[in-house]
Amino acid sequence: MERLVRELARLIMQRTIRRIESTDRDQTVSSFRFGGESYRRNRRTANNIDIRFGAISYDRWYFQNTQPKMPGIAPLDMRLGIVAERMTPALAEAIGQLIDWIEEARRSDGKHDVLLQVGRDGVFVQTR
Repeated sequence: MERLVRELARLIMQRTIRRIESTDRDQTVSSFRFGGESYRRNRRTANNIDIRFGAISYDRWYFQNTQPKMPGIAPLDMRLGIVAERMTPALAEAIGQLIDWIEEARRSDGKHDVLLQVGRDGVFVQTR
């Protein structure tokens, strides 16, 4: 049941994100300024990201920097707060918590080894 709920949540999130930006070129700005830089609309590009419920894909408008060799931006990714060009803030937070647990386990100097188990049902920390 949990697997079905997670898949449903993933599909809802994907569908919602796919509808945020218009696919119609005429309904999208052709250029704008951001952070002191100028950008011009290029094309829609595909993106794949990870969310707490799995991987999703969507197309978004990509804008090129008008200065040569400067990186462009995808405003939708910025609005979503995509971290490391790959994941949502919620997933990044969960990964940060997992890293904290791993570091805590490494610093442990108790008489038992700490075992960190990661599975489909969550994360478990136990001693043995």
